[in-house]
Amino acid sequence: MYRNNGVRVDVYNEGLRVMLYDESNLATVKSALAQSEQEGFQSPTLLSLAQSGTLVLFELIQDDPIDAEVALGEPLTAAEMKPAEWLPVKTARIDLPTGKLRVDSFSSFPDGTNQEPGAVVDLPKGKYELMLHRIDLAAMAEKEDDAYDDPEQVITLRPWPAGKKYRPQTAVLRCGDQRPAPWVNKYRIKGGVFNGQVISNRFDQIHHRLYLNLDMAAFKQLNLQRGMRLELAAAGRTYTLLC
Repeated sequence: MYRNNGVRVDVYNEGLRVMLYDESNLATVKSALAQSEQEGFQSPTLLSLAQSGTLVLFELIQDDPIDAEVALGEPLTAAEMKPAEWLPVKTARIDLPTGKLRVDSFSSFPDGTNQEPGAVVDLPKGKYELMLHRIDLAAMAEKEDDAYDDPEQVITLRPWPAGKKYRPQTAVLRCGDQRPAPWVNKYRIKGGVFNGQVISNRFDQIHHRLYLNLDMAAFKQLNLQRGMRLELAAAGRTYTLLC
């Protein structure tokens, strides 16, 4: 964790977008997302919500679970960011009339079809300048930094400056021109057997996390279903995974 007042959130995810909004605006966001299916993610509807501070959408480089920290205060300092590699910081406006910040993926958004829970962070009511800090996964993989055990996104919030205008050019905070992570698409499937890469991206003395580069395309090609068990052989050990 980067801040003493930080709240860590972990949300199941199978998509490439994360949604941040006040819980009281759920109906408005739900309607806008439904309309954007016809208009696309740069739709005037979503852009209007971004400009008003009703919704912040940001992009992920791959469909990993959301592992974020939310903290009140100034953006991360250079000293705080030193242990990792980062993408350029992005700025947005977010209004929290009830102070209940929802963090959702498209797997957790409460549209009546998803069963995965999102996350709610309790904050003081107000209008905030949101600073989004994202780990550069490709750069971290090249460094082979196995010791990193902090969140992949850090969201800092400070009061929105009085009189400041916000005119976003896009509805989504993009990752930019980041290189694809080196393990993306580095797998093959033959005879119903997946041969890919297992990445030990972070661990501490207690926890050891493994990442398998099995993406949604491979998931569908293998005809996998939620709840199925997979047998994984890696580094001389066997693991049982739950889809």
